[in-house]
Amino acid sequence: MSKVLIIDDDPSVRILLKKILQRSSFAVLEHDRGTGIENVISNGKPDLVLLDLILPDINGLHVLRTLNKNPDTKNLPIIVLTGSSDKDNRIKALQYGAVDYITKPFLPEEVLLRVNTQLKMHNLINSLQEAVSDLKMDIEAAAGIQRALVPVSIPGQTKPEISWLYEPSYKVGGDIFDYIELGDERKLVYIVDVAGHGVNASMLSVMVHRFIEDYINSHLSFDLSDFMKELEANFKFERFELFITIVVLVIDYGRNKIHLANAGVPVPIFIRNGVAKYIGFPHESLVGIDLIKGEVNSMDFDEGDKIFLYSDGLTELRGKNDGTFGDSRLKKFVEEHRSNHVEDIVEELKDYLENYRKHEYYEDDITFIAINL
Repeated sequence: MSKVLIIDDDPSVRILLKKILQRSSFAVLEHDRGTGIENVISNGKPDLVLLDLILPDINGLHVLRTLNKNPDTKNLPIIVLTGSSDKDNRIKALQYGAVDYITKPFLPEEVLLRVNTQLKMHNLINSLQEAVSDLKMDIEAAAGIQRALVPVSIPGQTKPEISWLYEPSYKVGGDIFDYIELGDERKLVYIVDVAGHGVNASMLSVMVHRFIEDYINSHLSFDLSDFMKELEANFKFERFELFITIVVLVIDYGRNKIHLANAGVPVPIFIRNGVAKYIGFPHESLVGIDLIKGEVNSMDFDEGDKIFLYSDGLTELRGKNDGTFGDSRLKKFVEEHRSNHVEDIVEELKDYLENYRKHEYYEDDITFIAINL
């Protein structure tokens, strides 16, 4: 049962409104002046207020402004009662936060129509706010799960030296990455980028992360080509209706070789002797559309070479001039900072992006991994 508070100094008006409302099963509270209204509302907790603009002690507009400024009553729907010639005050009342007005003398049908309409709107707004609040909690929970899965640091290892920038869009996103020790002096680094952002993309990226972890634990003799084929078989597009891209780097210190498999992620940048170049051609298509053949690119590396893996959220980041960051800008950046420690490169890139980007938030997930081999 909805509860309506009537604030009017005229007993006859209160009696009439009370009868109209009670016939339609409303509970009714009454008050005859402007003072003490906040206490009446606090104790009675009405769902809607009918407020006369002409009160004996305080102007009704002042009451309206006071209630609208109070966080506890700001969202309470208030319908003002006005005289037929009181046009200016009707407009001011709406400006001060009233949701509607009823002109005296009023018809019972009009009173009920306006009260019911505003209550429905108020309940709808409350439902939407609760849904948004629940969604925010779900997003924050998903973000917590996702961030718990990416490494915070890589303790107890001297090579490779790794640093990264990881910035999901809208708190959760489709990017996820990890560093895994394979044994036999082999290390694995990967980036997964699920198309889109939000909870769906985040949950699928978490599923891929879990799949990779389980696959490596159950295949002690890890083969990158076989892994890519198995990933393709388990994440078909028609099952999830989201595109998955991935780049996987295996660093073999026993043979001084790197092995690279790339399905749809931007081509990594490799620096040797101060010269930056793209590596990993040709790379394969997206995961899940029956085009992954398990192609692996292998090459020797020397101590001190650097390699950079990154998702397309970085190169497609919009700047203040509406252009995108772009591949060539990134390549130039890492080449100019090639002599720096990888942690410094990441920090300098982060500062660069803060000044470059158009919006305060990242439009897409950004992952950038700097590796000193």
